[in-house]
Amino acid sequence: MRRLPASPATRAVVPEPGVVESTERGKRVRAGAEEAREAVEREFLAPLGEKDAARLVKALRMPTRTPHRP
Repeated sequence: MRRLPASPATRAVVPEPGVVESTERGKRVRAGAEEAREAVEREFLAPLGEKDAARLVKALRMPTRTPHRP
């Protein structure tokens, strides 16, 4: 890892290129967003019932394949 020159904007260790490290605030924001996503998902799926909701989620997570065209 390399250190950037000290300044208010760059007082962190910068990881190797292509690697991102969240700040504490970033971690809190992400956790809050995940909680909100889960709440909306539960609300959206609630009318379906447990079995149908699970089937829909499974179907949406299933990868799709585009037919091969010669």
